Amino acid sequence: MAVRNTNPMKTDTTVRWDLPKMMVGFEFNKNAEWQSICHFFPEFGLDIAQRLSISIPELSLKRDFRPVAKSDRINLTFYVIAVDMNSLSSPSVQVFAEFTMEVSSHISSPVTIWTTEPLPPDQIIFVIGICKMNFTKPDKDNKSHTAASCYLWSK
Repeated sequence: MAVRNTNPMKTDTTVRWDLPKMMVGFEFNKNAEWQSICHFFPEFGLDIAQRLSISIPELSLKRDFRPVAKSDRINLTFYVIAVDMNSLSSPSVQVFAEFTMEVSSHISSPVTIWTTEPLPPDQIIFVIGICKMNFTKPDKDNKSHTAASCYLWSK
């Protein structure tokens, strides 16, 4: 994180590697923000073994999403990203875990709890959510409004 120096006599910023929670809520697509498309929010928890759980409520397309016209299903993907800032050459970034589910106009998804293996120690962890609308008949007019992606959780 780039942090402005608190000393009023200095105008520089410093880089800190210990504030990952500041990234929560960062949207990758301003045309389709997570909160404007998804009317639910997953819950996150860490157990004593440092396994991350993502709890997703029962989801229904019309109730829990605001799909654009002609969209008939949503693909949800959650990526758990591990970043090692202590790597000697450059930061090491890996997709530690991935979870995908689909919600359609015909089928709602049940309550889902997804749990990772124990998280790597001494690494910054981010959960990125991607909500992508799909169409039986492709819709060329709404491309920039059909995918929301956001940092949802970090440690």
